[in-house]
Order: sequence, then C-alpha cells, then structure tokens
Amino acid sequence: MHHVGPFPRLEDQMCAFTVDFDRREMGYSPDRVDALVWALTELMIDSGERRLLIA
Repeated sequence: MHHVGPFPRLEDQMCAFTVDFDRREMGYSPDRVDALVWALTELMIDSGERRLLIA
C-alpha cells in the first residue's frame, strides 16, 4: 500500500509505532494507526470470510 498525498500526522504515528510502544510513556494513543489497520482489514476481508468470522 502507499499513500496518495501527505498524511504527516499518520506517518509520524506509523514511524513511532513499535512492538514496545507504550502510549502512557509517549503521551498519546496511536489512534490514526489503529484506524488505518481497521480500514485495511475491512477492505481486505471478502464477504465469504466475513460470514465465517461472524457466524
């Protein structure tokens, strides 16, 4: 995937997000990265798989 246009606040969060990310220490929650992951997940799961996950 790639971004079309500038997304400086999202890109800053993506660069700061590591496996040991601590939102209390950093002073913020990675809300933009979280939203991106959920959006991509929604776009990548087809309807057949979604039925299996909900059932």
